[in-house]
Amino acid sequence: MIIGTGSPVREVRWTSDRSRRHMGYVYILRSLKNKKYYIGSTINLNRRLTEHNNGKVRYTSLSRPFELVFSQEYKTDSEARQIEYKLKKLKSKVIIERIISDGKIRLLGS
Repeated sequence: MIIGTGSPVREVRWTSDRSRRHMGYVYILRSLKNKKYYIGSTINLNRRLTEHNNGKVRYTSLSRPFELVFSQEYKTDSEARQIEYKLKKLKSKVIIERIISDGKIRLLGS
């Protein structure tokens, strides 16, 4: 969009929240109540862990408290969500525990 009332003319580019790129994280929580794992993604780990432990996430509210046992950073939140989706599809405690012990997510095609 071109905006101006005389010289010089300047170009203004509008950005939306969608177009901004945020670093993303995939994280694994372990319930201290039932020892089960939960996989998620976020752009703010501290905020999200607090939400889980305060019961603000319906899916995990009955299993709290949680400890953060793993996190991995990605260039964008979109990439982190894709990895989260792939991990959740695997539904494997063995793979989750391997990721935690290795300290890294290693998925083919990611």
